[in-house]
Amino acid sequence: MMKKKTLIISILLVVLLFVVSGCGKSGQSGNKMLEDLRLQSDVTEWNGLTFDLTECEILTQTPQGETQCVYECKILKENEEYEIVANATITYSYGEDIGWRFTDYDENEIDVIPLSGMNDDAVKNRIRIDYTNYDDDNLTISNIKHDFNKDAKTDTIVADYSYSPKWYTKSGTVTMNLEFTNNSWQVVSHSEDNHQMNWNLADLVGTWQITCPGDNYTVEFKVTSVDQSNNTVTMQCRHAPTGFIAGGREGSELIKSKEYTEPKQYTFKFREDDKNGPYVYVGTYEFYENLFDHSYFLYVYDNEVSVLHGANEYVTTKIN
Repeated sequence: MMKKKTLIISILLVVLLFVVSGCGKSGQSGNKMLEDLRLQSDVTEWNGLTFDLTECEILTQTPQGETQCVYECKILKENEEYEIVANATITYSYGEDIGWRFTDYDENEIDVIPLSGMNDDAVKNRIRIDYTNYDDDNLTISNIKHDFNKDAKTDTIVADYSYSPKWYTKSGTVTMNLEFTNNSWQVVSHSEDNHQMNWNLADLVGTWQITCPGDNYTVEFKVTSVDQSNNTVTMQCRHAPTGFIAGGREGSELIKSKEYTEPKQYTFKFREDDKNGPYVYVGTYEFYENLFDHSYFLYVYDNEVSVLHGANEYVTTKIN
């Protein structure tokens, strides 16, 4: 009987020695660590976002003498947008007056997992900047659909857009394939389909005038009719000097205004290749072939009617 009591006492002494020394004395649990970590802002925040710590799994614990213990843990934290899985090194230190306390935290091997695809505001901004380059006032993006795969960290987005300035409405569908890499959504490919162009050129009928600074003349473009079924306008043009023409080409006298040309049909088309602005060329008018070398292009650009003369661009005034 005495030998049995001696054996039990010996076992208890061994257990007691483990408890009062090193990590045994620390006695931290995953739940206790969660309580401590939730008080640390550098643990609960990432990339300007706040997270809720939901799991702390202790993988290993290593004593560093009798007053410090280092834990290797798997940490899980979440918010509405992301789930983060990280390996973390957590250190507890011992003080005679305060006992064991949390002293250090270091994350490594962080895996950020999106819980949904790119948010719709970001989708609209990406389409506006990268694929349409249109101003917000006249651009509508709708019917945004996501095919999100959490495990693969991919999102396929299909969205309709419609751009409606004064002179036309252009619409289509954009498809974007995204991958979540480097902790953000990246577009790896895109396509555009279902292009449609509806013209609204009725208000183009009238006389449009430009004044060419320094050249002492105006140019008038009289649009008499618009046929949107075959993309044509009927237009007359004339050159109206307002001063003297230098250089002796016509002497130093004021050149008389030209009469309007005979009505002529001009075909307009959309410049699909121009991402910096959707020009719609309405027609070309050449005059004074012996005096001037340039052609004049009348076109509509979003809400304006402009004229391209050589390298110069002029915004017109509608005079009637």
